[in-house]
Amino acid sequence: MFTDGASSGEGSGSGLKLINPEGQEFTYAIKLNFKSTNNEAEYEAFLVGLRIARKLGVKFMEVWVDSMLIAGQVSGTYEAKNDVMASYLSQAKDLMQSGPH
Repeated sequence: MFTDGASSGEGSGSGLKLINPEGQEFTYAIKLNFKSTNNEAEYEAFLVGLRIARKLGVKFMEVWVDSMLIAGQVSGTYEAKNDVMASYLSQAKDLMQSGPH
């Protein structure tokens, strides 16, 4: 899974690409209907990807995020320092424990 998120004065959105072992690509564009920061948009893409993979019954998945903050928080290297990031991190951990590994 590859993720990307962006936020600007024009709005927010996220994208993700899932690639199965056979090389088939599934690309998703996600429009966020709320004002978000870049990190929030990145987390939204990550969470959507985890939810899709879970519904598809994925057992193992490599994830590439372009946010050092998210990679650091998920790996435990960085701390979630505010309530919003802590909530995103909690959701991600829940999905990773109950879904793909």
